[in-house]
Amino acid sequence: MGNCGRYAAKFFHEEGAKIIGLVGSSAGIYNPDGFKNPVEAIDYYYANKKSFANYPDAKEIIEGKDECMNICYKECDILLPCAIENSFNMNNASKV
Repeated sequence: MGNCGRYAAKFFHEEGAKIIGLVGSSAGIYNPDGFKNPVEAIDYYYANKKSFANYPDAKEIIEGKDECMNICYKECDILLPCAIENSFNMNNASKV
């Protein structure tokens, strides 16, 4: 969730897309109903030292680099792997 992820979430949300998951380098959040304000969630992550602890709009909060990738395996129409280079490989590509 660097600048690319932040602005992708912003523009997709503004156009009516439902953002259901956000993954950072050390934590992730999931809400199958969609986040009310995904940019606010991203800003919260960085303001709280790369943590989503106590973020109120999440149904699932995952702390830990390897565990948060599980959000990328949730069912969705569009997956934007922004700023997570080398995260997908032959060992996990079948989960996407």
